[in-house]
Amino acid sequence: MFLPAYSPDLNPIERVWWFMRKKISHNRYTSTLDERMKAFWKMFSHYQNPNEEIIKVCNISFSV
Repeated sequence: MFLPAYSPDLNPIERVWWFMRKKISHNRYTSTLDERMKAFWKMFSHYQNPNEEIIKVCNISFSV
């Protein structure tokens, strides 16, 4: 299967970063950068083991 040289839509880690930014930083106010970093680390620790939510984010379905 041909993939273009730059294809962030097909890269699972790009999807994970998008999901994390959506859940933590979009339309969310934090008074300090430290609070924002704590929120990211909290989410990282939640996803150290595979779970359904992260599998759904990384799932790519191709239509032929």
